[in-house]
Amino acid sequence: HAFDISLLRKGASKMPCIMVRKARAGETITLLDEEEKTLTKDMLVITDARDPVALAGIMGGMKSGIHDRTTTIVLEAANFDAMHIRRTSQALNIHTESSIRFEKALHPKLAELGMRRAVF
Repeated sequence: HAFDISLLRKGASKMPCIMVRKARAGETITLLDEEEKTLTKDMLVITDARDPVALAGIMGGMKSGIHDRTTTIVLEAANFDAMHIRRTSQALNIHTESSIRFEKALHPKLAELGMRRAVF
């Protein structure tokens, strides 16, 4: 997934960052399809220094999405637990190419191979 680096909040290091964590119960995210979703504490999210910017393995969020004025991006290459992705996808009734892919047990090396292919 790609994020517009200028839209990511900075962390303690004063640099934009992305992290993975479990969502907080009741936390919300507006996804790239412009649907707002309310999350539970069992769902994985990608966050900047403060807020969710993507639903891990499913879909990115509007807050950090790429647009026609984007000049610099951060690429995320990851591997997530298939059961987490399946449960979140079903609970939120979201089925994307990404969720379908991550609902299968993928070999962890595929993330590295994908990143190499994207940047070289």
